[in-house]
Amino acid sequence: MKWYLLVCSLLLIGVLGFLFLGTQTNDTDKSLAQAEATENQTQLTVQPSVSAETVVITNAVLLEPGYLVVREGIGGTAGQIVEISPYLDAGTYSNIEIPLGEFYTGENELMVLVYTDAEGDKVLNDLDQPFVDASGNFVARFVATGDVVANNVIEAKPAGIPLADMGMNAQTITYTNEGFVPATIEVGAGAMIHFVNESDTEMWVASDNHPAHTDLPTFDQFKPGDMFMYVFEEPGTWEYHDHLQPSFGGSVTVTSATDTGESASQPPLSRNTNGYFSVGSDSFAALTTDDEVTTINVHIPYGGEIADTEALVPYNETAQLLAALPEDKSAPVAVYCRSGSMSAIAAKTLADAGYTNVYDLTGGMNAYQASGRPLITKDQSN
Repeated sequence: MKWYLLVCSLLLIGVLGFLFLGTQTNDTDKSLAQAEATENQTQLTVQPSVSAETVVITNAVLLEPGYLVVREGIGGTAGQIVEISPYLDAGTYSNIEIPLGEFYTGENELMVLVYTDAEGDKVLNDLDQPFVDASGNFVARFVATGDVVANNVIEAKPAGIPLADMGMNAQTITYTNEGFVPATIEVGAGAMIHFVNESDTEMWVASDNHPAHTDLPTFDQFKPGDMFMYVFEEPGTWEYHDHLQPSFGGSVTVTSATDTGESASQPPLSRNTNGYFSVGSDSFAALTTDDEVTTINVHIPYGGEIADTEALVPYNETAQLLAALPEDKSAPVAVYCRSGSMSAIAAKTLADAGYTNVYDLTGGMNAYQASGRPLITKDQSN
């Protein structure tokens, strides 16, 4: 009888051992499969930072040689290139730091994208494009949050879309068969120029000198296209040309403040296509003194404010924006930032949330101060 019990015990131990080993094998197989899947995809992790002078990529896995590229986001669209990492071979990288340089002022949101070195020349040029993974997605992250950047933010917008539809205020230079019209233009610091191609050939806007584009390196379309937007932050005269036809060129003179023109100070007759009002400094000043209007500064990082501002809320913090407003969605709301790009995003967010009387300051605090009105600065240490 004892031998019978002993045999049964051994059989039971064997069965349990088999099941245990089987489970371990399956878990190991799963781990190996997960590791193999990880090795076969490009990865990107960004250290979240709202007001960074240096962008930190905590982890990057590149399947192909290329670059990590920091770009600005303007009106919900990937805009100009701010800085580029050194050339990177395929491999795994940790804690890569990209200093933003003197031309980035903190006005617009930032995103990091993986680019491939298409030509293998170890120089970022027009053939080098954002990397697309096996699922058809760009590998990109917002710097402020570390979140994934949606494809529609990076994909080029078709030519001919009105800037108002993209939540932007800008001046336009048209590229024709005879060259740029107007070829020379004067704007204030923080102004956006919108280059639109209406010629029979391709357009590639770039700063002088040709072909190195060294005068203002970030002022470069980097590839041919029918639309190019650039925000001029640095005062001075910046000469540019068409890289494909260098005899066509012009210059942009940037003064110390945004020039919004006479019409900007007049209230609009109707809401724009994004559902809010764009108003100039005169109208906005009247709004801020109205007790029924909630005035919000949405600029980050803090750089001063307009008197009678009720709240300071980052433009991209939707929950905080909504929490700062009255429950009555017909109540008037006024938003502003430094030059108008962040507040345009916030205004559209509020309009999309159902607020029907949202007012955005055209040209932001730059225009407000240029109109002769003072800004104030409060201690933000508390």
